[in-house]
Amino acid sequence: MEDFQGYPSGERNLVLNVNVPDVPHREFLRGLRITELGDRFYVTGVREIAQSNGERVFVFEEVQRDPLFLENSDFEAVRENRVSVTPLRPNLTDYLVRRRLVGILAR
Repeated sequence: MEDFQGYPSGERNLVLNVNVPDVPHREFLRGLRITELGDRFYVTGVREIAQSNGERVFVFEEVQRDPLFLENSDFEAVRENRVSVTPLRPNLTDYLVRRRLVGILAR
């Protein structure tokens, strides 16, 4: 880790997402990998429940799906007993959708 000293000093809005595999002892670790954020193993589903009083209730549920261990993903690195470091920016704004919505509202 000495190679990272001083970096990313000065970076704005940066999060280093570090995942360490659950191994019995550090000798089982196979190194460190700079990774990309992997896809979740769950998808969000919406289920409607009709109430006896006529109200509609919507329940959001997490449904598990088969895992995808994509190359260079944090999930793949941890599965291979490697420490994963993924640089992230916390701004999740979808600027393409935002621009389209602004255009729709401007009409």
